[in-house]
Amino acid sequence: MKPLDMTHITWKYRGIFVVLSPDRKRVIAKGHTLKEALDSAKKKGCKNSICAKIPEENKTYLL
Repeated sequence: MKPLDMTHITWKYRGIFVVLSPDRKRVIAKGHTLKEALDSAKKKGCKNSICAKIPEENKTYLL
């Protein structure tokens, strides 16, 4: 799998949970808790997604 530059996501959503599209290119939902983010994604009809908590600090990590 080819690495993606997710800098735009890490800066905008620092410290919160995000639900990403299967291709990891866009944020489908967000929330301060995992349940909040997943419930929001479910309401939008998203079934296959990737959940992650974006760190507060800007560090390199693999998702």
